[in-house]
Amino acid sequence: MTTPRAGRLVTPLDVLDDYFGELPDAGVVKSLTLSQIDDLGDRVNIAAAQMSKIKPTTDPIGDLVYPGGWLGNGWRSGIFRHELNCSLLYEPRLLVHDPLAEYFFSDFSVLPEVKLKGRSGAVSVFGARMWANHGRRVHLGDHVAAIRFDLESIFLVLKQFEPLIRSGVMVMRSQFPILEREQHALEASVRADLRSEPMVDTVSRSGGVPLPRWDNLRGMHVTPPGGLLDPNDRAQWKPEFYYLAKSLMFSHSAGAMYAPASANELTLLETKSAEYLKGKRSFVPSQPLVEEVFRTIAPEMRLDPATAVKVRSSEEAFDAWRRELRALQRASVGVADDDMPQLVTDMLQPKVEEVRKAVSKSDVLRSHAPKNLALALISGIGALPGGPAGAFAAAATSGVGGYLMDRFGRRQPDGSKPVIAALLHRS
Repeated sequence: MTTPRAGRLVTPLDVLDDYFGELPDAGVVKSLTLSQIDDLGDRVNIAAAQMSKIKPTTDPIGDLVYPGGWLGNGWRSGIFRHELNCSLLYEPRLLVHDPLAEYFFSDFSVLPEVKLKGRSGAVSVFGARMWANHGRRVHLGDHVAAIRFDLESIFLVLKQFEPLIRSGVMVMRSQFPILEREQHALEASVRADLRSEPMVDTVSRSGGVPLPRWDNLRGMHVTPPGGLLDPNDRAQWKPEFYYLAKSLMFSHSAGAMYAPASANELTLLETKSAEYLKGKRSFVPSQPLVEEVFRTIAPEMRLDPATAVKVRSSEEAFDAWRRELRALQRASVGVADDDMPQLVTDMLQPKVEEVRKAVSKSDVLRSHAPKNLALALISGIGALPGGPAGAFAAAATSGVGGYLMDRFGRRQPDGSKPVIAALLHRS
């Protein structure tokens, strides 16, 4: 095992590279002692604190978007795969929680708790301090087998998403150094929201999808045992206001924009800061629309990390793809849910078929489609028998063909076609 090198901690994966030489596999994890585990935990915590003070550059990949704790924390679970797929198909980059650093978090005293008194005098205690206080290394003591099991699960996910993390499409950070460092500012924000009539009115009348109270909890307000809740006690809304404040603080610390996942969250955010998303998130495609697009191009709804990286191999092509999704969103206004599949088919299927036909005409493209974005050249190779495109096609039949396509093919984007090509899995 190596020692960390100064200035080397660019992503959380660098901590593991420095400690193990690479991302550890199951065999390495099963050999870890408690001493090694806690040494790793110390290094992870130090690195998390350092990275929490650094804002990743937006160039050349694009803006960083924080989808909130619901997806930001749950992204590594299979049940969130559709939500993650939809975000990866539209957002330039995603800010998500670092599962390893948050696994080693242990100081829950920095998180708030709420004491709510009922009319009979009975008190209920709840809040982030309670809801975050589970599933961490600190709870397992000397149970090394259980800790190894947890770490193996985390490393498996990191290995799966390694291409997205190393490429900068997914930026992993721990929220807890921010919540500790900005503890007083977060408390001040909650107090201000509790005094605000518009904020209290908005949070108390929200319908539909409940507002999040923590990363894995929506709604579920409690009634103090032995007595009814005083409906005028504004303390009941502290968790919702804290969640909003910490989402804004966490995204700001990484130079990201917080993009709420539900209409209720957006309404509460707009009430707090009406200018926050003004002009920045107009006509963002809804998840149902992106899912329908996904089904049209890749019916099995599969978007593996390697494909997601290919989708972003051309900045121009990805920008063109995002513009098409926004155009679809504008066209979908007022369209009934049952008519959404037809709308997507009418607007998108012609281009999908154009890409599919171009690929079918080229043995070279078919052979290279699974591993790169050489299909950016389809408008030339698929249509022109000679000229530069023809010369390129001829070269591709030689021994250097694969190299040329890998290195230069994706530099000639044609609208969103490279993205569609990357999503079209071979049948």
